[in-house]
Amino acid sequence: MKNHLKMCRVAISLVTLFRLVAFTASLWSGHNEARAAAKNVWIELPASTYTNSVNVTNCIGDTVYFEARTWWPEGASWSWSGATMTTPATYYYSYAQKTYLTAGGPFSVTATYGGDTSYAARVHVIAVASATASEGTVIDDGDGDPHTKTFVVCQGTGNVTVTATSNPSLTEEQLDNTCWCWGTTGGSGDDRLTRTVSKSECRSTSVTFSAGTSYKRITVVVVCVGGLSLSEGDLIQGSSPPTCVTCVGTGDVSAYAWPDPWLEEAQLPGCWSFTNGTAVGLGKFERKVSKSTPGSTTFTATAGTSSATKILKVLEVSSLTISGNGGIYWFNDGDGDPNTDLYLVHWGTGTVYVDASPSPSVLDESQLPSCWSFTGGEAIGQGKLHRF
Repeated sequence: MKNHLKMCRVAISLVTLFRLVAFTASLWSGHNEARAAAKNVWIELPASTYTNSVNVTNCIGDTVYFEARTWWPEGASWSWSGATMTTPATYYYSYAQKTYLTAGGPFSVTATYGGDTSYAARVHVIAVASATASEGTVIDDGDGDPHTKTFVVCQGTGNVTVTATSNPSLTEEQLDNTCWCWGTTGGSGDDRLTRTVSKSECRSTSVTFSAGTSYKRITVVVVCVGGLSLSEGDLIQGSSPPTCVTCVGTGDVSAYAWPDPWLEEAQLPGCWSFTNGTAVGLGKFERKVSKSTPGSTTFTATAGTSSATKILKVLEVSSLTISGNGGIYWFNDGDGDPNTDLYLVHWGTGTVYVDASPSPSVLDESQLPSCWSFTGGEAIGQGKLHRF
């Protein structure tokens, strides 16, 4: 009987000693004493950090690694719920992992050793749910990616605001405090859910929101008028707006406008306009006028606060007038051509002057195009408008 009592005391002492050693080891490794007192099996999250985390936030597609520990003596086996055990377990610890492909939660993970189950570690999984811009025309960017969108606006004042939402829905503050794996790049600002793009500069700016394998990319294209040109005509130097002149004839003169940054014609937003002349295609890139009729056409391309203008003058000779001393008589030359006349000038002293008049008018003969010519007699000045 005495030997039996002695053996019991020894057994109790050994168990007490084991518990004391395990408790001391847990304090040395940084385990939470209150948590340890409540459970003899616990999960460290993240693994190998000696931290008893109850809640953790991760991003979709990421793998979370768990470590479970126990104070129970060896001899039992480990099992997991909500995660897959990886490396072979020892009596003291076990590892598991889980790759989360669904946003939401919390998703619970528990570890069991010898029938004793840990408190649940709760994993919240974050994904980028949506992203959009405060204004602009959505165009097909042609990349075939459903997670990207392109918005086109015209140059102007103010900003385009790009915003994102998360799943589950979190505020800016909640993201800052809990979600280390959320990233935002591009645009102006430091916020994770909101960035701005200035409309003052003509360029393309991409804002990307990412969380694990999920992402949304918003591209804001601020478009302006890159330029405007004419297919023919001589530029009148120093003219404002720039004015080109050509002569009546066959065919057409085309005016071309182009955007900066470059976009296809069908991608241009409603704030882009190109006026006058006759539309070619959609009329946003090209317009034309016939050279068969004299006149002046003002082409103007506009995109918000940016614009470009060019004037085309198609000239004809509207008249030739003769003046001078002595009798000047007009005769019908009988050729049926309304553009030719026959004059008879009496012999005498003095000079006979012949003056040409273009329509539409120009300021002086230096503005006449290279297709204009005036021959016969002697030139006065450049001889394009006045001869004698």
